[in-house]
Amino acid sequence: AGRVLDAAGWTKGEDGVRAKDGRPARFTLYYPSGDKVRQDHALAYASDAKKAGIDVRVESATWEVIEPRMHRDAVLAGFGSTGDPDFGLYTMLHSSLAGDGFNNMAHYDNPAVDRALETGRRTQDPETRKAAYATLQRAL
Repeated sequence: AGRVLDAAGWTKGEDGVRAKDGRPARFTLYYPSGDKVRQDHALAYASDAKKAGIDVRVESATWEVIEPRMHRDAVLAGFGSTGDPDFGLYTMLHSSLAGDGFNNMAHYDNPAVDRALETGRRTQDPETRKAAYATLQRAL
């Protein structure tokens, strides 16, 4: 990560935080209040980002506070479906749902992921589905 950031012009300052053109590599990562699992994930993410010179400020908030911000700020979202991978992945990642409420909040757009999601969703063959979701994971 350090080499990639260095090559892109993000240099570490005396405080250890990278900056480019005077803009620090700093942002707030929101997670839903009271969600201990997401809190732990957010703190781990911030700790890892710090090692790369990125200052991630973790903040808990209610969905009423998060929702108006989710199109411009980072939100640790997730799903807990233990069933079919299509249940959560399609709505979270397919580009056709970018910015549609809580669907694809990050406006993620990757044609390879879209194709894999569509293949996985449209076939009943277990091996074809397994291959589709393996392709999706590699593309992510």
